[in-house]
Amino acid sequence: MTQPSLIHGADNSMTQPTVVHGADFSMTQPTLVHSAKDSMTQPTLVHGADNSMTQPTLVHGAVNSMTQPTLFHGADDSMTQPTLVHGADDSMTQPSIAHGADNSMTQPTVVNGADNSMS
Repeated sequence: MTQPSLIHGADNSMTQPTVVHGADFSMTQPTLVHSAKDSMTQPTLVHGADNSMTQPTLVHGAVNSMTQPTLFHGADDSMTQPTLVHGADDSMTQPSIAHGADNSMTQPTVVNGADNSMS
């Protein structure tokens, strides 16, 4: 996870990620992932209007917790039928979005950078 191109910025490090950062291009005001306290614990992508885990709009589901995220969950709003993360067998064993050509974490295509590795 140290070199994902989706998250990292021009210097390919967490120092200057372009996707998670805000207008000031710093961890002070990131708009997608981090919160005011600059930690993955309070990402703004999953947060709601109050910029806290109290009202996340993208990841959490009806129970407002990571147990029931709506972004990953399917029609029944539970990990039983997630539509985005899971693969054909409807389990984390074969996720279609995170995994790469060999359908394993060895070659994920969405998360990894140009070298297609977790390094």
